[in-house]
Amino acid sequence: MIYGIILPTLLTFVPWLAVRYVFTTKFSRQMTYGQSARYLWPAAIAWEIGVLLPVIPIINETETFGMHTMGGIAAGILFYFVVKAYHLRFGSWWQKPLALYFLVCGLGVSNELFELLLNKTGIIVKAVHQNDTWWDLTANTLGATMAFICAELYRCLHRTKR
Repeated sequence: MIYGIILPTLLTFVPWLAVRYVFTTKFSRQMTYGQSARYLWPAAIAWEIGVLLPVIPIINETETFGMHTMGGIAAGILFYFVVKAYHLRFGSWWQKPLALYFLVCGLGVSNELFELLLNKTGIIVKAVHQNDTWWDLTANTLGATMAFICAELYRCLHRTKR
C-alpha cells in the first residue's frame, strides 16, 4: 500500500509543492503545476510500473532489481524536473550526469533507509539478502542512466528537427 498507492500519489504533487513553496528561487516560484505535471506524472507512472512488475530473478541476491530500476527511471525523470524548475545550466558535459548520479544516490539511499525503517518497525516485513541493498542501488543507477540516455537522445533529436 505504501509503495503502490501512497508514494506514487505523493510523487504527482509533493515535488512541485517543494520547489514552488519550500525550496524556492526566483525561477521555481514561477513553475506552474501544469509545467510540473509533465515530469511528475511520468515519474509516478514509472514508479507504479516498478511496483507492479513481476519478480524476475535476474540475480539470486535480490528480488527487486526491476522495481529499483524503474525507481531509478523515476528519479531520472525527477532530475529533469529539478533542472527545469531551477533553470539549472551545466558548463561542462560531465556535470549533468554527475548531478544526476548524486540525486539518484541520495534518493536511493533515502529509500533504503526507509525500507530499513519499515522492516525494523514491522510495518512491512520482507526477507532481505545481505547484498540486496547493493543490488538495489546498482539498479537505481542503471535506471537513472537509462532515463538520462533516453532524455538526452530525445533532446538531440528534437533540437535537430527545428
